[in-house]
Amino acid sequence: MFPTDWAKFIGDCTSTIMIKLQRKLYYMTLKQLFIIDPWDKLHIQNDTTVHIMNQGILQSHTIHTCTEYDLYVSNKGCFASVQHHTSPINESIRQTPSNQTIENLETYDYIHIRKDPPFDDSYISLLWLLKDLQHPYIINNPISLLIHNEKLATLLFPEYAIDSLVTSNIDTIEKFLCKFKKVVLKPLTLCSGRGIELLDIAMDWKQIALQSTNNQTKKVLLQRYLPQIQDGETRVFMVDETPLAVMKKIPKAGSFKANFDFGASGIPYELTPHEQKLCKTIGTYCKQHKLHFTALDIIGGYISEINMTSPGLLMETTRIYNYNYAQDIIQYLEENREKNK
Repeated sequence: MFPTDWAKFIGDCTSTIMIKLQRKLYYMTLKQLFIIDPWDKLHIQNDTTVHIMNQGILQSHTIHTCTEYDLYVSNKGCFASVQHHTSPINESIRQTPSNQTIENLETYDYIHIRKDPPFDDSYISLLWLLKDLQHPYIINNPISLLIHNEKLATLLFPEYAIDSLVTSNIDTIEKFLCKFKKVVLKPLTLCSGRGIELLDIAMDWKQIALQSTNNQTKKVLLQRYLPQIQDGETRVFMVDETPLAVMKKIPKAGSFKANFDFGASGIPYELTPHEQKLCKTIGTYCKQHKLHFTALDIIGGYISEINMTSPGLLMETTRIYNYNYAQDIIQYLEENREKNK
């Protein structure tokens, strides 16, 4: 009796170990392409994409990179001249000779669109090239990126949206400004705080508005100024409907911009019940539209922006909490491989 049970126990343990080993070996074959900006435009030490790629490299994934200029389409399919990475990426990548090969994009498990705005003709062309690929799972979905604007998407959630206006007309801007006295003007296609202006009814605001709208020919977003920005803007890095990493971005003294490029700093923060509900609502919508990695910016309980083109600041939250969030992202990619086929 005992030897039989013991043999069964050994057999069960061996089977379990083999299954786990097979799963690990299977995950090790994950082949991922990251479409990024040129290396000279990236802050390597702080870059979210580099952080995620390095974690993939450490876990023996096949990691390739290319820029939008390395992609091309022919009658035979969609291809890219890609750079291979077998060791963690650091500043030396800028001087390292590029070892590139031509790869068929259909051979990848995942393709990550990690190019920063501006959302211009070049960006749109990139999405056109990728939107009809069948096999690789693309994060975030090219069609969803085409139909959603990071600033305007906030208006899809009126219960959480800031009072807003989208226009290029100076008279319409003036009426909105007269109502709220202070408003924040945002270009629709830029990121990282670039082009954002604070308009005050008590100041000479028309010249700024004319310049931002290119003499009333280009639409901009205006949002009611929220004084709570002085207490900080909450950044929530989302994976589907689940908050992954949270921090409060504190503007530099005298500034209304909670952007690290403009001197903001980050501190630990815990979401309020209201903010948790906001994240769940917006995250569920994003997941339904295959916008799997997003970053929500929240001011005073209102959604300010839904970053979806190349959400960042994951490295900053990693330093704040001394926790490797990139490992959670790689785990998510591994666990959802079959589901996303």
